[in-house]
Amino acid sequence: MRYKPHVFELDQVALSISQQLPPKTIEGLVALSPHSELRQILRPSKNTTYDRAYPFQIIFSRPSKKFLRALPIELGTIAARVSSVELAMDIAADDASEAIVLMRHFWSSTVFKGKSAGTAVQHAERHAATYLNAPNKEFNVCTYADKTGKLSSKLASEPISHFELRLQGTRPLSDAGILSVGDLLHFNHQRYWANAVRFFQPPTTKIQVGRALGSEKVSETALVKRANRLLSKIATVKLNGNISLHQMVRLHNLEFGALEEVTLDVWLLAAKRGEFTIPVWAR
Repeated sequence: MRYKPHVFELDQVALSISQQLPPKTIEGLVALSPHSELRQILRPSKNTTYDRAYPFQIIFSRPSKKFLRALPIELGTIAARVSSVELAMDIAADDASEAIVLMRHFWSSTVFKGKSAGTAVQHAERHAATYLNAPNKEFNVCTYADKTGKLSSKLASEPISHFELRLQGTRPLSDAGILSVGDLLHFNHQRYWANAVRFFQPPTTKIQVGRALGSEKVSETALVKRANRLLSKIATVKLNGNISLHQMVRLHNLEFGALEEVTLDVWLLAAKRGEFTIPVWAR
């Protein structure tokens, strides 16, 4: 099992604007990025200064570099601010079943940084998709493995594992360095993923799980019992045969120090080679 090259790109951007764009302006922008989708909506009012200043919103998908360079010019004097982005990574597989394996591996080996990351993980069987939803919707994670690539024409016909980090609101966007449309043009996707997500080798034995649940020295028998208590609690939150490491850390106090952390580059290299560490709870 070997996976093909990965692609980091913008999947979708929502831009809040102070005035409605004329149809000709929209037509011109779409012409600059024919593979993108663009729609304009009136934002629902919430009686806040933020919404009154930016009553309209344009949402565009997979914008080209030419599109992003032209957008500030086309906007002219119209005030605009980025309100949400979807930062995506596609990794191509030989078939859909291998794409699902990689998606499972992602959830079993990642913990998301920041207070904005929630703990509510949901699995949608119909779309082979898994979501991590923050209560305030500032930082959400979405993965799926039932479609072909859409971030790059090179992967357009390939089965893929698709991973998204969805940022919404001032705090997560500011932390990511996205304050304007110009920031999107020069955004370093791989650096952001490396900073926002921690990658680990998941525990492969119950003894490792037991050690990750406490620092005191106890017998191996006690460590296994400790692990069994945890695994029985989280059996109900399995994600298509796997469990989210993020949930285990946030909800069950699994300790980082007991796990081997790897860099994004090392994780990607292992993913391309199909060299997955199967966690004890998936056996």
